[in-house]
Amino acid sequence: MAEMGVAAHRAQRWMQSLLELQQSAGSSFEFIESVKSDLFPDEIYVFTPEGRIVELPAGATPVDFAYAVHTDIGHACVGARVDRQPYPLSQPLSSGQTVEIITAPGARPNAAWLNFVVSSKARA
Repeated sequence: MAEMGVAAHRAQRWMQSLLELQQSAGSSFEFIESVKSDLFPDEIYVFTPEGRIVELPAGATPVDFAYAVHTDIGHACVGARVDRQPYPLSQPLSSGQTVEIITAPGARPNAAWLNFVVSSKARA
């Protein structure tokens, strides 16, 4: 019975923190983003230019994104644009960004990518 009391108390504290977060958020979008980052701190969510959501591990870079979309895109990756701006392949992405991969025929993976990629698919 005491165990149920502890669990109920924790659930009540969690609900209270959600309520406080909702009240402090400027918009429903900010609230959802805050909840996502609290519940899934080890993941980020980015978009393709077509609007598809891609889930990646925290610290993922455009190269990780390229391999998550398709292995052939990763292999042919030569650059990236994030939110329509040039973006370094080695720089970590943040949730909510829109990522476009620039490819070139005949391009090959670069061994230096292993110094900054974090996903198993990109490291394979």
